Amino acid sequence: MMKYLLGAGLTILTAGSSALALDAMPKRKPGLWEIRTELQGRPAMAGPVQTCVDEKSDNLMQQQADEAKQKCSAMDWKREGDRITVNSVCNILGTTTTRTTATFSGDLNSNYRGDIHTIFDPPIHGRGETAVTLYAKWLGPCKEGQKGGDIVLPGMGGKPLPNMQELMKMREQLKSMQNK
Repeated sequence: MMKYLLGAGLTILTAGSSALALDAMPKRKPGLWEIRTELQGRPAMAGPVQTCVDEKSDNLMQQQADEAKQKCSAMDWKREGDRITVNSVCNILGTTTTRTTATFSGDLNSNYRGDIHTIFDPPIHGRGETAVTLYAKWLGPCKEGQKGGDIVLPGMGGKPLPNMQELMKMREQLKSMQNK
């Protein structure tokens, strides 16, 4: 189960990071969001992921998207009403080109849907393409004791993963040490 969750997470992040690299990504409403994910051709996850969103964690997501955008040779996006469509060609892992088409629709104050289709050339772990659908719903304020960036995976007994903001700080510290 854990192997599947980590693999699904990697696939979603890889497929979605270039799709989300917009010049001005809309902000999600702060609070607790539930995100259900469907990967075409894969078994359904045990349940939805919950993430506590605040301004700082949304800004961090934008920063990660901006970094991913620098690895893209093409990126265009169009906004029409509550729908954002993104097309990109990016390099990931230094060896693979991704061609992604993503459509996000809905209201970032209550719910949204993301349909992300990515082609990998050459394939990653034997997969030449992925089709991911995200369904996100705002549940209300974050739970007591949660802070922005906390992520809880299904089957983990409500225990959060290491906080996204803390992981990014550690990443920056490692980069700094490598540059010395």
